[in-house]
Amino acid sequence: MSPWLPNLAKFSRTMSDGKITDVLKMLIELTVKEVEMGPLIQSKIWSSIGEVETLLPFVLDRFVFVAAKNGLASTHCEVLANTTITLASMNMQIVSGKILARLRKVISSTSNEQCSSLVEHPSWVEIAVLVRFILMLSFNNRLDVHQFLPEIFHIVTMLVGIGSPIVRSSIHGIVVNVIQSLSTSTNLDENGVSTLKLILTEISQPKYRQMFNCGSESSKSAFLFTNDVVSGELISELNLRNLENVVNTLLDVMTYGAHDAELSAVWKSRWMALIASTAFQYNLAIQPRSFIALGCLARDDVDDDLLYQILVALRGALTLFEETESNLIVSIVTSLCSIVSGLPLGSRYLKPMFWLAISLAQIGHIPIFSTALTLVEVVVRTLDNQGAFATSSISSTLLEAREPFVDVASQLDLANGIMFSADFPFAFAGTIMKGLKHSSTKAATMAAFTTFLEISAKHDRQGAGTHPVSKIGPDKLGYILPLLPVSSRPEDVFWMAGCVETDIDEDDPFLSQQNSLISSNSTVGFYGIGGTTPQPSQKLELYRRLFHLFSFQSQVFVTLSCAFMVTMLEFSDYDSEALFIYGFLAEAATSYSAEFSVVWENLQPRISQVLKTSQNGFLLQAVQSIVHTVVMYPPQMVSISTRTGSDGSPNSSMTSVNMPQSMFHRKSNPPAAGQTINSGTTNLTNFLNDVGFIGLQECASFNIPRLREKQKKNANLSCSVVDAITGL
Repeated sequence: MSPWLPNLAKFSRTMSDGKITDVLKMLIELTVKEVEMGPLIQSKIWSSIGEVETLLPFVLDRFVFVAAKNGLASTHCEVLANTTITLASMNMQIVSGKILARLRKVISSTSNEQCSSLVEHPSWVEIAVLVRFILMLSFNNRLDVHQFLPEIFHIVTMLVGIGSPIVRSSIHGIVVNVIQSLSTSTNLDENGVSTLKLILTEISQPKYRQMFNCGSESSKSAFLFTNDVVSGELISELNLRNLENVVNTLLDVMTYGAHDAELSAVWKSRWMALIASTAFQYNLAIQPRSFIALGCLARDDVDDDLLYQILVALRGALTLFEETESNLIVSIVTSLCSIVSGLPLGSRYLKPMFWLAISLAQIGHIPIFSTALTLVEVVVRTLDNQGAFATSSISSTLLEAREPFVDVASQLDLANGIMFSADFPFAFAGTIMKGLKHSSTKAATMAAFTTFLEISAKHDRQGAGTHPVSKIGPDKLGYILPLLPVSSRPEDVFWMAGCVETDIDEDDPFLSQQNSLISSNSTVGFYGIGGTTPQPSQKLELYRRLFHLFSFQSQVFVTLSCAFMVTMLEFSDYDSEALFIYGFLAEAATSYSAEFSVVWENLQPRISQVLKTSQNGFLLQAVQSIVHTVVMYPPQMVSISTRTGSDGSPNSSMTSVNMPQSMFHRKSNPPAAGQTINSGTTNLTNFLNDVGFIGLQECASFNIPRLREKQKKNANLSCSVVDAITGL
């Protein structure tokens, strides 16, 4: 038979496909059933067929068809996958190229029948079978890694972390085998080999295997055909952060696995082309993965044209926004986070990216919110590194960048009741402060606040020269106030803000005990520490010192600061947070009784609850101080007015400190000329409406009335922001 087999290709020109199929079917069944004759069949039959290039595509198609028909991990599947190695040993480039091309084609074709995950698609069995074929070919480099590395890594990106345990372990095994093949290349220098070995060691560790969703399986699961491995938990998705880590590792392999920079660039360029072919074609199953990879690949080579395409894709995703399906939006924003830092200062999109991120955060959807704040941080740090804030403040620079699309942005402000034109720091705080109250968004929210504090403080120090900053002014109030109640060391927040003459002793025993309570997140911890119990009056002295580090410069800023604290109090989770807030409000009631009285009505229910139920002596002392102040010193009728000045712009007629015009210089619902806000008689809602923060009372939580309706509305407004930015 062996001498005749090479002639099969010649006969195929005259024989029908059915007869060729019958011949291959007979040979396949012979290979599967005659186990003892396996080596002989491989060497005499399939080696001969492997030499016939024109017959290989037909043979491989038949192999995949039979394997898929019999099912993943079936005897037919595994035997034919092993037989493919024999074919590749005779014609490696054609066999590996055909298998890889077929799998890429199947993955791309899933867009014709949309599913949220590939494992739900009718083609999944064929995909899983082809993964097994590729795993077998990856041993002893039968994949022709140097030729097809971009295709292999593209497939890994699309499939990593999903499917049954055997598929997930197979993908991990492919990566391991590819790295081993590259590290044994004779053309690599010593640094490349040693780095690849380090990567290989790292990805073989249990911690890294978890990124492939292989954490609970043995490293040998790819070859354990038990029910748990073959038919175990079917995972439909991989965490996008884990996917990003995997892609970055694969990029490192491309960098160090090439014998020169030119080959590495060719590989990455080819991979980029493969990713682009799937990123901009709507497919919920693979499009999010494509954008994650796109962000990693384009990090060092991005231009406005690519960014334009990404923004167009983001707009399309926003129009389809659903609360339960946000992966595509999150992946696109994540890709923006990766590539924005590579944009030059002259890019027409860099500064507007901040307002895009704000609009996404205003949707109020937790997964999108967290990623949007990461984009905020990346944009602001990139602008700072490029010197964008050298001659003007963060607020003025970013507000100026908003002018070309201010009408659209103002619609979002109105929809959320937070006007950035009224006061940028407080508006920024009102937009993102809800992130402090959810575990998955807290880190990103604190990072955003600290970024603004650090950059503002840096430029304050540069402007002050030899004169250190000793007070926190209105330009940083909005950034620092939300951080203080949740900070384990409030004094560090002041230092971060550039307040170097804080008159705070780091060894203050009472401050140390406040830190202990915050760290423990419990209602106990102030008693019995170090064998002493601090007196409430001494504790409140610490808050007095902290409070007087603020330079409010305006009655409005005092009242607005109190309003922020009352809003945070409504959603405080721990006594440690409430303790700081009540301490702040107690000193505000004493020092600014008229301004404090605006929030008193909203504060009363919480104070009554503390007096009735709390056993925390510090909380009781703080609220008693507030009540004592309100009773002993009734609110004065101090007016905060916005009378029109000679130039037609709003101004303040306060007797002591002039109120900044920016607080009332708004394009929507400005106070009428001559309107007066009486601190002693105006309730909080009226005050917030007058100063442009009517939505503040809903800003501290994601759970607000008519949530879905507002999310949909804000998503549509975000589409308008994208339209405005792409139209620049």
